[in-house]
Amino acid sequence: MYFSPTPVNEPEKFADPRQAEIMKMVYGQTAEKLCVAGNWSAMFLSPRLGVEWFVKELNELGRKLDDITNWLPSAPELTAAGFSLWDFVPVSTLLKAQNSGELEDLKKQLI
Repeated sequence: MYFSPTPVNEPEKFADPRQAEIMKMVYGQTAEKLCVAGNWSAMFLSPRLGVEWFVKELNELGRKLDDITNWLPSAPELTAAGFSLWDFVPVSTLLKAQNSGELEDLKKQLI
């Protein structure tokens, strides 16, 4: 539910500066480019338009949406980089899980 990469050369824009390492794992040399899929208005208000823009941005980086699972870091890679999957759960997801009674299920999935 959450994807908001930021250029690694602007660590002050990360909630946790260690996340720059994750961006380097995902994007390699292209991690210093402008934010991909950063148009939250389009993603939220017009998902189809948001995805179209996301695909265009990925194409500019030589990436394809269909390949996204191949270049995202695995749980073991994240752990090796010093992260927990909990580091990537936004508060909105936690609140949604809590309000729907699914917080315990979410915890089990992330441990």
